[in-house]
Amino acid sequence: MFLSEEKLKEYLKYASTDEARAVLFVKKQIKESAGHWIDIIDCVSYQNDNPNDLEFKLVICGHYKRILKPKYPPKSNFIFNGKLNEKEYYLSVRAITWETAHKDISQQKSKGIKGVMFEIKGVKYNKNRGKFIKDPPWLNSPAWKNVDIHSLRGADRSYVQQFLAPPDWRYEIKSIRKLSN
Repeated sequence: MFLSEEKLKEYLKYASTDEARAVLFVKKQIKESAGHWIDIIDCVSYQNDNPNDLEFKLVICGHYKRILKPKYPPKSNFIFNGKLNEKEYYLSVRAITWETAHKDISQQKSKGIKGVMFEIKGVKYNKNRGKFIKDPPWLNSPAWKNVDIHSLRGADRSYVQQFLAPPDWRYEIKSIRKLSN
């Protein structure tokens, strides 16, 4: 089965979305995902500089058993001048898998089949928030005792920032739970 140019463009558009990243995220976090299609119901990602980061505040998804099996073209169809064009082959395989998953999930939903629902919550935080790289001279001054250094603005903020440790961003899964249907 070969995909039309239109379907391939549709897949490429999808592949750059948070939804596509959320599917990879779910497969990484939930072992029960093996042998299932993932249907993303909702997701909220952290807006990262790196689009490959799989960091989400929330993902709600359904797992559906794989009933339809993708039909992939033989690798020989992607040999040009005696060499396999791996990029084109694997792009085609991913697009066919995506199309099959959407078709299978849609058919199951139309028959009233409900997937097993999961919710994953994660948190991203700066491990160094409020930590100093060197003790500022004013640290133990009574005037600064109750000051929230993160609420400072202007010159005060610039002055304090020279003493703060650089951000050390961390990501953790806070909870993974099955939702009742």
